[in-house]
Amino acid sequence: VIGAHYDHIGTNNRGQFNGGADDNASGSAAILELARAFQSLKEKPKRSILFILFTAEEVGLLGSRYYVKAPLFPLNKTVAMFNLDMIGRNHVDQLNILGKYQYPALFKIVEKINKQTVNMKFNFSVEDSVRNSDHFPFMRNQIPVIFLISGLHDHYHTPRDTPDRIVTEKLEKVTQLVFLSLWETANIPAGTSLQKKGEKK
Repeated sequence: VIGAHYDHIGTNNRGQFNGGADDNASGSAAILELARAFQSLKEKPKRSILFILFTAEEVGLLGSRYYVKAPLFPLNKTVAMFNLDMIGRNHVDQLNILGKYQYPALFKIVEKINKQTVNMKFNFSVEDSVRNSDHFPFMRNQIPVIFLISGLHDHYHTPRDTPDRIVTEKLEKVTQLVFLSLWETANIPAGTSLQKKGEKK
């Protein structure tokens, strides 16, 4: 599963519209481009990839919580989940990532691809916000996740989160990293577990 949320917070108490270019049109745009790219491949991955845009993340992860209750594919056959939430701002070569400590086998795939291609600097400060985005319902159902976010900024949840402030080079690099990581994950040998050692699904 590769997902992002497309809802935002609407207008503020002064009637100003919060467009949410980074939060989370950036992640939503990446999902659409990833779906287009995989669809255009002549050689398809061994596993199915579900591209999904969740609603109501901002009011309590309602879309992703609903999905795990009524999945399109059985959760016990879902190998991993990648979540993109705000991937278009801050330094072009910096990316926050969650999953290194929870799911080291899955993280190693992303780490290897990163070193071979875009070579972004990962930091792990997002570990303290593990419950705050659409990967969390999947984690609660023992599905390994990778959560990618470029970090908060002064325009977060304000009308100033506009498309002209998106760092397009960064958005492209993150999308490339995710494309190659998805390809690798969708082609791991049958029976390979990405669960943390000792954890049963």
